[in-house]
Formats: sequence, C-alpha cells, structure tokens
Amino acid sequence: MKTLDFAESIKLAEKHGLPFVKSVEIKKESELKKMRLRYPVALKAVSPKILHKTEHNAVRVNLKNEKEVLSAFRQLKKLPAFKKAIAQEMISGHELIIGAKKDPIFGHVILVGFGGIFTEVMKDFSLRIAPIQKQDAVQMLSELKAFKLLKGYRGKKKANIASIVSFIMKVNKMLEKEPWIKELDFNPVFADEKKTQAVDVRIIG
Repeated sequence: MKTLDFAESIKLAEKHGLPFVKSVEIKKESELKKMRLRYPVALKAVSPKILHKTEHNAVRVNLKNEKEVLSAFRQLKKLPAFKKAIAQEMISGHELIIGAKKDPIFGHVILVGFGGIFTEVMKDFSLRIAPIQKQDAVQMLSELKAFKLLKGYRGKKKANIASIVSFIMKVNKMLEKEPWIKELDFNPVFADEKKTQAVDVRIIG
C-alpha cells in the first residue's frame, strides 16, 4: 500500500484535469516572497508521517500577510518528518466531498456528499459503482438531502452544478485510467457560482 503525499496527489489529480485552488510548494523561507498568491492564504505541512493534517495541527488558515505566513511556516517545520509546505489561496463556496474506494467485489465505488457537518453528522452522501455516466452524476447530486442549497436556498448563493458534475466525471475517468487507486478523497471541494475546485486530496494505492 502506498500513500501519495499531498504534492504528489495534486500532481496526479491535475494530470487528469481535476481543478485545484491555486497552490505553491514552499521548501524554504526565501520562497515565501515569491509565491504570488492572493491573501488570505492557508499553509499545510507535507510529511510522510502525517496522514490527517487536522489531527497533527498541520494546517494554518486565514494568514493575512507575509509575516503571518513566515511564522506559520516556522511552526510547521517543527512537525515530524517535515518535507515542505503547500501554500494555497483561501476560497469559499458550498463545501463538498468527492471520493472513491475500491471494493474487492464491485470495484471502484464513487461517493459524493456535502462536507463538514453534513458528512459527519447527517451522513448526507450518495454512492455509485464506477464507471458512471453524466446522468448518474446529476442524479447523485439530486439525491443529497441538502441539494436545495446548491440551487440557492434562502439567500445562500447557488453553485455551478454543471461544474460539480464535470468534477465528478473527471474523477470517474481518473479511476478508469488509474485502476491501482484503492482510495481517493477530495475533501474539501468548494463549489461557487462560477466553478468547482478541490482544496485537499488524499490518494492511496
């Protein structure tokens, strides 16, 4: 079993056209001045010993200037087996989770759901056996309990549903091209009125 690190996972996902928020690798302090990102930014540690970043306090968010980024980078460098950090622009929108797991009998099973409390508490997700068609992706979204939110409910901005469907179909294609993948987890994915972008990804083969 091999777990790709965050940078490797992004590279593989982007190879298959999966859109990511603007991200930059930072290996040393001098690179912070050259990252050309719009503030505020998030900073995440990359380490072979850290699978779940929140459990190791390996993420710093809402960093508003270079001074705050430098301080966060120095803190992250103290984590076990630190290799580098990934700086990302902060984005907002509807929080989703899109992923897959390889079942020994059925093969890849794709999951689409609302992220955060919706996944953990309300179990708001839909499943399909891959490969799927576009109409399957549309149906998966419509099955979600909180689907109304994506269409703009009680003042909340609507999401670009076509871009979410496109993201799901690219995941479907990625699984077809990379059958060795055992687990794939884009979490969170943010969808706003214009586009859908992943912020974090975990790939296990």
